[in-house]
Amino acid sequence: MDCGIANEWGAIQQIVVGTAASMGGTPDVADCYDPVSRQHVIAGDFPAETDVQRELDGLAAALELAGAEVIRPATLDRLNQVFSRDIGMVVDNVLLRARTIGDRAREWGGVSAALTGLKPELLPEGARLEGGDLLVLDGGLAVGVTSDVVLAGLKVARTNLAAVDFLRERFPQRKLLSVELAKSDTDALANTLHLDCAFMPLGGGHAIVHKAAFLKADQLEALLDMHGRAGILEVDASEAMLLQTNLFHVNPTTILSDARFERVNAQLTAWDYNVLPIEMEHVSRMGGLLRCSTLPLARS
Repeated sequence: MDCGIANEWGAIQQIVVGTAASMGGTPDVADCYDPVSRQHVIAGDFPAETDVQRELDGLAAALELAGAEVIRPATLDRLNQVFSRDIGMVVDNVLLRARTIGDRAREWGGVSAALTGLKPELLPEGARLEGGDLLVLDGGLAVGVTSDVVLAGLKVARTNLAAVDFLRERFPQRKLLSVELAKSDTDALANTLHLDCAFMPLGGGHAIVHKAAFLKADQLEALLDMHGRAGILEVDASEAMLLQTNLFHVNPTTILSDARFERVNAQLTAWDYNVLPIEMEHVSRMGGLLRCSTLPLARS
């Protein structure tokens, strides 16, 4: 097995899709580590395992239909393994094993059991990074980060400056940009769990953006300069909470998107992308969507 990711939109060849098998029941409010899950636990509509697994199986089938080899994590008893993106990531030909918050430490076991022949690099001690905070752009890397002392103590602060330093040293051939994100453990409208909850780079140089997620406007401008300004679609806080930036490129011109996102999908179509609608409503109640549920290993 070889890996290789040059950007977020190359034709997908090999990918890990998360699983809800044995994810356990509804967590206690105190055990939620993101505000969207917390909100749905309190509301009494946190999704059932069967519904989440059905949606993930549908995602896996759509990717297989697109020609990708799909790998599923080994089932670990009573463990949420839905969001495979965050525990590992590929940059160029390097598979990185994330250093996650303690609540998620066991998840790597399910993925590693399915990845034969790959030798991941573990981030150094003290560096914290989850895959949702890392975007691979043409020639560059964009990293969502939290450096504010108060915000860094929150459960939703997943990536720190030590990880940015590591990435800069490990991938000197790539331009690196870090951006500070808004954080809240309890307010889903005010929180940006990862960079991919606020910014979706598209293969034609377009982008979907939730501007309020960026604490420093100049950093967002630098990110747009790095990726391109062919067209920008802004989403508001309510749309961002539904993960309308968290889509998935099958190839440079084809995008998987939630069927509910009518405004976003209409704009994608107007930009000449082929939109493949998919059902992910139950997955979204857990705080992630299409990009979060996938760990691409190889793109052409």
